[in-house]
Amino acid sequence: MQSKSRTHTAAHLVELLTHTPTLTNVELADTLGVTRQRISQLRRHLNLPTVPSRKISWHPCRRCGKPIRARSAYCNRVCQYDHVALACETCGETFYRSRRIVALNEARNTRHIWCSKQCQGTWFGGLKRKLVDIVSR
Repeated sequence: MQSKSRTHTAAHLVELLTHTPTLTNVELADTLGVTRQRISQLRRHLNLPTVPSRKISWHPCRRCGKPIRARSAYCNRVCQYDHVALACETCGETFYRSRRIVALNEARNTRHIWCSKQCQGTWFGGLKRKLVDIVSR
């Protein structure tokens, strides 16, 4: 039985990882004819990046197309719940609302859009001051 030299295995490992960095330790061990544990030791000794024992598959987000992990369908909640970007009337800040809620507000002929109850209160407070000024004249 011939044993491979340590330098040959390490050099071959570095060469394989430069061409295909996503190989797992099991795949590398099968290719080089050594154990998975030996691959882990070489990676630590040579300061090579470690990889998980299983490959992570990536696919595009269903809404925007950004690459994401296989276990989720959307990259974030904005994509998941089909939100619309709106601007607050009081503070001018951009915020997101569900497309369904925006459609309900349009059906109710809602004219004003606020990002929070606090901005809504600020707007009504300003309206109340204007009414007091008009009445007191």
